[in-house]
Amino acid sequence: MMYKPAISANPAAIICEPFSTSLGLPICYANATNFEGTGGFFFFDSAKPGILHLLTARHVLFHPDKEENKLYRFCDGTGAPHRNVMLLGEAAFKARLKDIEAAIGAKKIIIDQLKSRLALADKMEDDDDAAAERKAVKHKMDEAIEAIKAFEKVLTDVIRDWTEEENRVIGHVVLSPAIDLDDSDDGFTEDWVVVEIHPTKIARLNFIGNAIDLGSIEVDKLTTWMYPTQVRLSTLVTVFLGASGPSLTRRCSGLIQRT
Repeated sequence: MMYKPAISANPAAIICEPFSTSLGLPICYANATNFEGTGGFFFFDSAKPGILHLLTARHVLFHPDKEENKLYRFCDGTGAPHRNVMLLGEAAFKARLKDIEAAIGAKKIIIDQLKSRLALADKMEDDDDAAAERKAVKHKMDEAIEAIKAFEKVLTDVIRDWTEEENRVIGHVVLSPAIDLDDSDDGFTEDWVVVEIHPTKIARLNFIGNAIDLGSIEVDKLTTWMYPTQVRLSTLVTVFLGASGPSLTRRCSGLIQRT
């Protein structure tokens, strides 16, 4: 199964992210692994209780230059083969392995630098300064060692669980209309596909909802980016939704507050 998103206190949270059930899955059509994209959001269909679906753009799983632009609908019981969706193509998978190896190497470099600081601390004439330096270095050293252990475990698990391409198949396409470049009166592009997720890959044990892994971004910093200036909630609603009028603002404000 895919990994449950790790908590921020886990030093391996970032490198686990491509293999976890957070939003933004790196996916591709299993028969065209060199053409990749990003998964959208998850949802349930009341007509198929208990089955998780993923909605994303059609052009991610149907190459516009190589696929006929027509309705695709999969029906169970017809004997038609699945149009399988894979987590990470071969090149992308190998790149993620290199990322983990690079993260391990970076921590080992940090440990070498910390060892040099310890050697310098031994030569300090002021005992208090030397003790303070050793204390600071020890804390950073412990963190780096803990991170290496976590990274190496992830690397072992990923190689074991995901090296085989068939193990990276997470679902199959069930519905996708033809791409329409001038859909409805507003002229929007209709470009979507629904993927049925296999319960052997994502289920209640590892799925926490439509969550985004922020990695090492601190909450306070993210909040500052989102709200660089103090503005009224009604102003935010009007700006983001392109709406106006007190009744709509009140409805949206209530929704935001409940959310």
